[in-house]
Amino acid sequence: MTGNDRKRSNPSGSHGGGGNKRKKVLGQCLRPRTRSLTHTQGNAWKQGYSITGIEAGFKGIFATCDRGKEGKCVSEMYGLLEDCAEKLYGLKNGEEEDAEQSDDGGIEDIEAALKKEMAELEGEGKKKKDKKIASVKIDADCVLFFRLKSPCDPVEMVTELCKSAQTTGNRRMKFLSRLTPVELTGKATLESIEKVAATVLKPHFHDGQEGLKFAIRPTSRNHHVLKRDEIIRCVAKCVGPKHTVDLKNYDLLILVEIYKNICGISVVKDFEKYRKFNLRELQSCTQPSSDEQPIDPVKHAAKNDDGLSTAPDTATATPGTQESMKEDTKPDVAETANTNNDKAVEGK
Repeated sequence: MTGNDRKRSNPSGSHGGGGNKRKKVLGQCLRPRTRSLTHTQGNAWKQGYSITGIEAGFKGIFATCDRGKEGKCVSEMYGLLEDCAEKLYGLKNGEEEDAEQSDDGGIEDIEAALKKEMAELEGEGKKKKDKKIASVKIDADCVLFFRLKSPCDPVEMVTELCKSAQTTGNRRMKFLSRLTPVELTGKATLESIEKVAATVLKPHFHDGQEGLKFAIRPTSRNHHVLKRDEIIRCVAKCVGPKHTVDLKNYDLLILVEIYKNICGISVVKDFEKYRKFNLRELQSCTQPSSDEQPIDPVKHAAKNDDGLSTAPDTATATPGTQESMKEDTKPDVAETANTNNDKAVEGK
C-alpha cells in the first residue's frame, strides 16, 4: 500500500488522534455549563438592587435570611420598609410626593416628548442614589443591607417592625430573620471607629446624661483584622467615665457591626425584649404587651405532683430570655474587663 492509500484510509492522521480530538472538543461544546450559586443569585437579584457596595457615611439596616432566599428577601424587605416609612413619616412607596403634577392634556409635541424621555433615562441613576430606601448589593450570602435617608431612622424602623411582628404576627415576614440597625458607617479602622462612635454616642451619652448603664455587642463578618477586644476598648473609651458597664441590666446597648472594611454603630433599647431583633422568634412566640403588668412569680407559683414549687425565676419570667442572656454575657465578659478594670475582675 502506497503512502497516498494510507492517507485516504486514515484521513484524520495516524492512530486516529485527530478524530478523538474532534469528539472531545464537540463534547465540551455540547456539555451544559454549571454556574456557581453566587453567579445565579447575582442574576436573580439584578433588578432588586439599587446601589453596589456600602460606603462610609451610610445609615441603614442589615438583614439576614436563609441561603438562596436573598432575592425574595429583598422584595419582602422593600415592602415592609415602605409600609413602615408611610406609617411613621408619611412617605408613600418610600418617597416624598412630588409637589409638581404633570399636565392632564399631555405633551403633543413628539420632539418635546422624546427629549423628556431622554432626560428621565439620564436621571434614572441619580434617582436611585437619592431614594429614601435603597437596597445595597454586597458580596455575602444570607446578608442584605438597605440604605436609608432622612427622615427614615434605622433604629426607629427596626423597633416598629419588631413590635409589629410581636403583637400582630405579621405573616408578610416569611424570609427575614434578624435585623440590625446602623446609624452611621465608616471605615473598619480604629481611628474611623472612634470618629463614628463619637458621632453616634453623643446624643445618647454626652448630652447631659450621667450614670447610664451600657453594654457593647460587636459582630464581625468577613473581617479578620481588628480583634474583638480592640473594638470594645475603642468604643468604651468614647462612652466616657460618667457611665458604667452592666451586661445584664443595661439601659442602652451599643451595636457594632463590622463587614469587610466597613463598620457601623448604633445605640438601641429593648434588645432582649424584642429577642435580639429576630423577627422569626417574635412571630413564633407570644409575649405580653408593655401595657400589661408583669406576673408576680411568688403569687402565681405552681406546684407539681411532689408538692414542689415550680415558680419561674424573676430573671427568666419571659420565655427564652435566660438563654439569650447567657449567649450575650458569656462572650461579653471582655467588655467589662476592658472598660471597668477592677470591677470586671470581681464580676468574673
